[in-house]
Amino acid sequence: MSRNDYIALLLSICAVIITAWISANIFDGLPHLEDEYAYVWQAQAIAGGQFSIPSPPDLISS
Repeated sequence: MSRNDYIALLLSICAVIITAWISANIFDGLPHLEDEYAYVWQAQAIAGGQFSIPSPPDLISS
């Protein structure tokens, strides 16, 4: 591997570590986008063997 390959690898590893730290320490590992809430909601329904579960509360319009 060339020097540039090692630099790219090092930068990639640093980016993954920094992103994981931000997710764990700043966002507390919780979803913060509407799509992520939808994915969690769908996963709960599928994992519970249900075809439907109650919708989460609407926090935006309250």
